Amino acid sequence: MDTFAGMSKLKKLSLSKNRINAIATTDPIELPSLEFFSLAHNNLTKLAVGNWKLLQLTDLKLNDNRLISLDVDNFDQFVSLEKLSIAGNSWYCFWLSKAIKNIGRYVALNGKDEECPATMPIDDICCSMTVVSEDQPAHADIAERIRLFEESQTRMKSELYQKLERAKAWWNEEFGKVEVKTKELKRDADELIRLSSDDNKVKPEDVEKLSAGLTKAEDDLNDVQSLVESNGKFEQEITNLLYMVIEQKNRLLQTVKNAAVDEALRH
Repeated sequence: MDTFAGMSKLKKLSLSKNRINAIATTDPIELPSLEFFSLAHNNLTKLAVGNWKLLQLTDLKLNDNRLISLDVDNFDQFVSLEKLSIAGNSWYCFWLSKAIKNIGRYVALNGKDEECPATMPIDDICCSMTVVSEDQPAHADIAERIRLFEESQTRMKSELYQKLERAKAWWNEEFGKVEVKTKELKRDADELIRLSSDDNKVKPEDVEKLSAGLTKAEDDLNDVQSLVESNGKFEQEITNLLYMVIEQKNRLLQTVKNAAVDEALRH
């Protein structure tokens, strides 16, 4: 970063997609006019931002790296920050939870992780409760990890119930529409059957109306089929969510067990 020192009028700086592993600097980073800074799509595992003095920075992109945590969790020094992109990393839940609480009031989180197959999401950002940084012992803040896990379980349970209620309401509405249309078609069909007893009473427009109704009924059946397929995907999503909770619980229990063994060996 020393390369950019003295560029007092620099407003945009993108170092994305450069396979950067580390940002080396011995002095505080001062770029007084910088508004946009991207380190996205690199291989960063550590990043010290505590000594960055970027008073005009409004958009910071750290997404798609390998970051576990940062040396700050409030970003107070970025007084103008409006947008922050941090998805696609390996965040430690303990850090991520505090960071999101601290910045969520005035900074918009851009981007999200679509899936967290082996981790847990916090505000659509994946994180792990068993990640340990190099300078942190494996037995550190076990109580905090347990608290965070329970908090995450409660939040996920609430989100799950909300999804179920929305799905239930949606299904009831859609099937209600199908039921109404089915009754209308039955009524029209019964009327046509009644009229067909006397060929002279059957009007071409009646036949056309029923034909159009039958076509619409076929479309409705296709919609129902789509509903069934959507329901299957929703059930799979719930199943994956439950498996993820179980896996995270097992990982946490193993971490607690390892910490207990380490503690016993020290004594």
